[in-house]
Amino acid sequence: MTNTEAKHQIFMEAHERWLANQAKHYGYNENCGKYQDDLNEMVWADWDFTEAHEKLWSDYIRYFEEGVSPYKAKLSKKEIERRLEKKMDDMVQAEFKRYMKANY
Repeated sequence: MTNTEAKHQIFMEAHERWLANQAKHYGYNENCGKYQDDLNEMVWADWDFTEAHEKLWSDYIRYFEEGVSPYKAKLSKKEIERRLEKKMDDMVQAEFKRYMKANY
């Protein structure tokens, strides 16, 4: 194996580790949520979200950008993130259903 091939192999292994790490950390705050395309379509259409969605989005962003937990109980970081992602997934689906009903 030449030096160039060895460097390429090391780079590819590092890239695979990076991709695996990226797959673990997805979220709407990183513009790669589970239903991100639906959310983007509504945002681009200047959709009026419900107050509940606005509050959830505010809690979500405050947690990921400022570290403010929306829960009064002491929960682990993983549990908080899991709950917030689940709530966002559910809310985006509900909003998108409302959006489609109003526009199509």
